[in-house]
Amino acid sequence: MSKLYERIKSILADGIEICDRYYDFLAFSNSQIREHCCWMFSPMKTISAESIRRSMGTFTNIHPVAKMAARVNRFKSRN
Repeated sequence: MSKLYERIKSILADGIEICDRYYDFLAFSNSQIREHCCWMFSPMKTISAESIRRSMGTFTNIHPVAKMAARVNRFKSRN
C-alpha cells in the first residue's frame, strides 16, 4: 500500500496532534466521503469522540457504510 494510504489510516486509527492539541476521528457524512473529509474531535475532560459515538446508539445492524454514515449524519442534524 502507498505511504499516503498508510498515513491516512494511522490518523483515522490513532488520531493526530496539531498545534499541541490531539484530535480523534469522530465520524463522517456522505458528502464528506465525496470530498475526502471527516469530523475530528479534540477530547475534553468529560467528553471524547468515543463517548459521543456511544451516545448516538448502536449502528451495528447497518452494514453498508454509506447507509451507516447517513444515519449518523441524520442524528447529528437533529441535535
